Amino acid sequence: HILNRQSVTSINRKQSVRPDWFSYQKCFDSITSGLHDHRNTDMLVFLDNGTEKEHHTRLEKASCYFDVLKIQAGSDGKSQMEMINYALNANGKSDSSNWPDDDIIFFIEDDYLFRPKWDVILREGIEKNPNGFVNLYDHPDKYQVYPGLQSQIVLSEHSHWRTTPSTCSTYACRLVTLKKAIEIVEKHTSAGYGGYDHGMFTELGQNNYPLITPIPAFSTHCENNYLSPLIDW
Repeated sequence: HILNRQSVTSINRKQSVRPDWFSYQKCFDSITSGLHDHRNTDMLVFLDNGTEKEHHTRLEKASCYFDVLKIQAGSDGKSQMEMINYALNANGKSDSSNWPDDDIIFFIEDDYLFRPKWDVILREGIEKNPNGFVNLYDHPDKYQVYPGLQSQIVLSEHSHWRTTPSTCSTYACRLVTLKKAIEIVEKHTSAGYGGYDHGMFTELGQNNYPLITPIPAFSTHCENNYLSPLIDW
């Protein structure tokens, strides 16, 4: 289940740090066009402080069916909690109570670009890390600001994976994992201050909810200083 948030007025719309080729349209298209298995994937788009008209171009070009839910959150943390509560059916507004606990929930921000067949790799990551979290982003800070960092390396059918201390707010897990870890997830996400994701994943790891990411990456955060390495995005 893809839960994708599209924001219009977030304070983090930092156009000056984006690559020349960046567009929200390109990121959104890469989610849907990169899907290998459309039949076993659904998507809900959360429009935060916007209208379908403001997003209609990128939304209408999607290559898979999806629904749109308007929200008025206004910040990264609050909009992320809207998606988390939807997945947990905590707001009583979703049909997620029918989702099996083993289903994969993938929370996606609107400035992530994906490589083709990313969903194949994501499922492999969950299989390798069924009780933890997975992101497809290989954050370059793990090679720059973590001297002495050691990772466990595991191998799936199509990718190598590394354990890593943290990632951003685009991540996946099984629904049952989200339910078990919700106290930690909610504590950090509800705070909503800058970098809350780092503290969240650090605490999750300390509580036996490991995080793994593929090397090389199958997605990237689209900021000049934070592009996943080794891929010509």
